Amino acid sequence: SMFVLLKGATKEQAFKIGLEIAEAVTATNPKPVKLKFEKVYLPCVLQTKKRYVGYMYESIDQKEPVFDAKGIETVRRDSCPAILERSIKLLFETRDISQVKQFVQRQCIKVLDGRASMQDLTFAKEYRGSSSYRPGACVPALELTRC
Repeated sequence: SMFVLLKGATKEQAFKIGLEIAEAVTATNPKPVKLKFEKVYLPCVLQTKKRYVGYMYESIDQKEPVFDAKGIETVRRDSCPAILERSIKLLFETRDISQVKQFVQRQCIKVLDGRASMQDLTFAKEYRGSSSYRPGACVPALELTRC
C-alpha cells in the first residue's frame, strides 16, 4: 500500500490526482507492472505501517464515507473499545479536540458510575504465565491473576 498526502485537496481532487499518479507510475514501469488506485481517505490518521484509521471513499460518487480502521485498537481484541472509535469519529466529524475531550470525560464518568456496557469494557489478551512478565509489570492479563 502507498499513502499520498494531498494537503488541502477535496475528495474529488484526491480521486483525480490519485488516478493520474497511478497512470503515470504504470506508464513508467514494464508490463505487467500496474499501480492500482483503490480509495481515498478523508480524513485519515496514519500511525505506522499497517496501522491507520479514516473515512474511506471507494468512488468519487460515494456520498457517505465508511469508517475503516486497520491495525489500531478499534479493531484489535487486546484493548478496550469503549471510547476510542467514537472519539476518532467525533474528531473526524467536528475537527474539535475539545469536543473529543468532553466526550471522553463523560464516558469515564459512566464507567465510574457503573453505567457503562460490559461489552465496551471487555478485551481479550493471551496470558503467558507469571514468569513471562517482569516483576511489577502492569499488564491486564497478569493483574487478573493477582486478584
